[in-house]
Amino acid sequence: MILFRNNKAVYCFLAHLKFLEHNLLYKHALDYFGWKYKAKLNLYEIFY
Repeated sequence: MILFRNNKAVYCFLAHLKFLEHNLLYKHALDYFGWKYKAKLNLYEIFY
């Protein structure tokens, strides 16, 4: 990373890749756990 420290384009590209990777993992986590969480929220809204 020292070689690319002054190359903002490369740094932004790498950061963008990590950002996309993070978003995909986050989206998959939401798809996997989101329905359980939403079900709990719906129960809380019904009972409270």
